[in-house]
Amino acid sequence: MPKIMSKGEFRRALEHLGINISAAGDVIGVSKRQALRYGTGDSEVPEAVAKLLRAAVAYKIPADHIRDL
Repeated sequence: MPKIMSKGEFRRALEHLGINISAAGDVIGVSKRQALRYGTGDSEVPEAVAKLLRAAVAYKIPADHIRDL
């Protein structure tokens, strides 16, 4: 079964949003350690997180607006 979101796509989405892995946890509602696992490929990115990041990139939603959802 293919991954929902690759580690590369996860990292590119964060880059597009102007945030690093440390900030990503706060933005998407997980620990910094878990965000790091997504970024290294040690944990699979959940479908909901993948959809959120893809929508944020596609619709140019700023990271601080995602955090407030």
